[in-house]
Amino acid sequence: MVGGAMGVIGGVVAGGGGRAGRRGRGGGGGGGGAGDIGTRRLLLLVFILLSSCCGLAVGSDGSEISSANFRAREKQIIDEIIGPANYDKRIRPAGANDTGPAIVHINIMIRNVQTISDVKMEYSIQITFREQWVDHRLTFDDMGGRIQYLTLTETDMVWMPDLFFKNEKEGHFHKIILPNLYIRIYPNGGVLYSIRISLTLSCPMNLKLFPLDRQQCQLLMASYGWTTEDLVFLWKDVDPVQVTKNLHLPRFTLEKSFDTQLWQSFTLLPSLLSPLSVSLLLSPLRHLGYSSPSGSATDAFTGEYSCLMVALIFRREFSYYLIQYYVPCCMLVIVSWVSFWLDQHSAPARVALGVTTLLTMSTQRSSINQSLPPVSYTKREFSYYLIQYYIPCCMLVIVSWVSFWLDQNAVPARVSLGVTTLLTMSTQTSSINSTLPPVSYTKAIDVWTGVCLTFVFGALLEFALVNYASRSDKHREKMKEKLEEQKKQWEADHAAALQIAMQEQTEDGHTFAMRPLVSRNGGMGAENVTCEIHLQAPRQNCCRTWLSKFPTRSKRIDVISRITFPLRVSLTRTLPQDLEDYLRVIDPEDLEK
Repeated sequence: MVGGAMGVIGGVVAGGGGRAGRRGRGGGGGGGGAGDIGTRRLLLLVFILLSSCCGLAVGSDGSEISSANFRAREKQIIDEIIGPANYDKRIRPAGANDTGPAIVHINIMIRNVQTISDVKMEYSIQITFREQWVDHRLTFDDMGGRIQYLTLTETDMVWMPDLFFKNEKEGHFHKIILPNLYIRIYPNGGVLYSIRISLTLSCPMNLKLFPLDRQQCQLLMASYGWTTEDLVFLWKDVDPVQVTKNLHLPRFTLEKSFDTQLWQSFTLLPSLLSPLSVSLLLSPLRHLGYSSPSGSATDAFTGEYSCLMVALIFRREFSYYLIQYYVPCCMLVIVSWVSFWLDQHSAPARVALGVTTLLTMSTQRSSINQSLPPVSYTKREFSYYLIQYYIPCCMLVIVSWVSFWLDQNAVPARVSLGVTTLLTMSTQTSSINSTLPPVSYTKAIDVWTGVCLTFVFGALLEFALVNYASRSDKHREKMKEKLEEQKKQWEADHAAALQIAMQEQTEDGHTFAMRPLVSRNGGMGAENVTCEIHLQAPRQNCCRTWLSKFPTRSKRIDVISRITFPLRVSLTRTLPQDLEDYLRVIDPEDLEK
């Protein structure tokens, strides 16, 4: 288009010049020269205007062409730098001086801490994970700064560090609406990989100071296959760990302090080449804050691997536990003191109040324990079960003995106490069995709960026996009183009849006298014989003497139960060591294992 316009203008100019020359040679010299100059100026002005218009048109079409060429150039660059002929993603990038390990800088942004589970000892977190490294094989021409970076949405096109999270339990990527990841390739060969991840990580907790504790949960990252000779992880120089603003956690507060370096050593002993024979050695943590680029190495049987660590310090909020646990427990203790102001003869009310508060306290304690893991800090693992199972069972057995000291006529109090302790013991046994698998052999805890349940049931049967004996005693007393009344009535009737007969004899004029039917005369040769009989005194039985102080059989049964039940429990081999010996006799091979 421009060339055609230039040709037309050139032809016009050339034609005008030729005609002017012919007129000049024909004799019209001076005037013709002036006309030619004006014509040339006019043609030059027209030429400039046409050139500017053509230039605008050419510039507009050229921008569209250059834009299309720019996108095509990006595609061409991607095909060139990661094509199979020029790039092999199986080979790691070269390090410093083309001989050192590849350096990968890490940056993490904590978007959300979803849950912190004390029972499972884990926490769930959502992060934006970023890695940066340099791969000189991916350098390209930025076209004078017009191409800042290239963006990829597939991770299988370039080499990627084999980083993994060592304490991960579960994890997943986010793919709504599209996978939340990208890879940016810069002209100098720099690579930025960013992805959004949700992780569930293990967090071993020390609950000795619960609920006034602070927990340190770690995020451990390491190389899986590349050793430190090939790959090294370092923190980014500026803000290696970022936390989103207004981060709120249930029952916890995230404190602004992080440990970003962990020196750790996992050593597989050569003398114990077993997959499970791993010695874990942890040295103290170094606090480096946010801005210190740091890394560490993990020694394993296959080499030394680079690893990084983030320690999140969570402080537990005490106000929640104050309202949920401390205040209700204090209220239960105060309510139990109400029995001190009740009448001492109000046995049912005092027993019901005491047992109810005790069982409510046990339920409150169980609910607290359900929100915490089974931990032990005193003596092996048994201390947890001693506190959770053995001591509560002992307390229930002792509470069942309270009925032995209650009045035998306090039937509602003794029945409610016996039935409540029996049902509570059954519930305790069920809760213990629910945490264990159903196995065919007898466990030590089964023996213990069975013995406790037997004694609680025995206390309830003892009251049934006492109640039966009490009713029998009452019936015997009634029968005795009835016989006494009948005897007195018969004697009274006999005396009245005798008095009437005597009065009748007196009225007839005869004298009524009582004379012996047989009379003996001392002078008839009878001799008075005197003999002495010595009888052995009965043996004094202390138990009989002591029990004779209690007139009724029901009272004697209660007194005997007060002694025999505790004595029988103390003599029963129910301690853990005794149970172990008992089970060793049953199946010694299992205990040796």
